[in-house]
Amino acid sequence: MGKKVIHVGEIGAGDTAKLVNNLLLGANMVAVAEALALGVKAGLKPEVLYNIISQSSGSSYALTAKYNNFIAKGNFEPGFMIDLQYKDLQLAVDTAKDLKMPLVIGNLSQQMYEVARAKGLGTEDISAVLKLYEEWGNIEVREEQA
Repeated sequence: MGKKVIHVGEIGAGDTAKLVNNLLLGANMVAVAEALALGVKAGLKPEVLYNIISQSSGSSYALTAKYNNFIAKGNFEPGFMIDLQYKDLQLAVDTAKDLKMPLVIGNLSQQMYEVARAKGLGTEDISAVLKLYEEWGNIEVREEQA
């Protein structure tokens, strides 16, 4: 259970708030993966990128929670699995369709997790979406281990 309780409204409103939060997490993780991969492809070290971005306007929970323990180490044992993130994004997409609300980034993010699932990454941590960009860019986003 969380440490903070926030009343969000009628029955079901809490589920919707969770869905919206997880939509943002999923999209942010894809953006983090894409940005780190681009920087590494351009010749920057991932730890330098992390140090800059984590203290700048591009920072996000997805970056700060997933970089040190997952991405930098190449450890994609699940904290939160791609399969679960995909499910949450499906719920957001379904809700948006019911409300006749376009969800451009949400749909695109979900498709990135679908690609990851198709490659057999469904039981890995959501940060493993980075592996798609690593394959496409023929790079590896890892810190050098001393």
